[in-house]
Amino acid sequence: MQHSSNQILAQIDLTMWDYYPHFPTRENKFYLYSSIVPSEALYLGHLIPFVFTKYLQDAFNVPLVIQLADDVKFMSGNVSIEESQRLARENAKDIIAGGFDISKTFIFSDIDYVGGAFYKNMVNFGNCLTYNEVEGICGLNLDDHIGKTFCQLVQINLSIVQLLYACSC
Repeated sequence: MQHSSNQILAQIDLTMWDYYPHFPTRENKFYLYSSIVPSEALYLGHLIPFVFTKYLQDAFNVPLVIQLADDVKFMSGNVSIEESQRLARENAKDIIAGGFDISKTFIFSDIDYVGGAFYKNMVNFGNCLTYNEVEGICGLNLDDHIGKTFCQLVQINLSIVQLLYACSC
């Protein structure tokens, strides 16, 4: 038996309210969030969650935030930081073409929005150091929280910025 996409979405709606009695309604204030690690092309597995997200945005008339995790792409793949940013821009075009309400949709790239050039340098340094190297240099151990590792990236980047500034004077 064939079902239209509207019939399927209507069934999903009923299922959500049956299982989640506190699921947001039009009267409750909330926003939608989605993210994606950029890739060469968006395929069906990428698009289905965005189709559903668009449906929810239209149904509830709510804001949507979409994070393009280009830093994750750079650190987990064999692509340059510039290539990961290019892929994020291309994926953003595909997502925008999905027809989201542009006045209620905010799409951002981690590298560009989180901290610009400073964050881009931190990501570059983070990709060059292993945890073992940072652990040995900074005296970290496996019981330390992840923030200590992150702080080391900030400090390395700040040291290099200060060094470059001192050399330019």
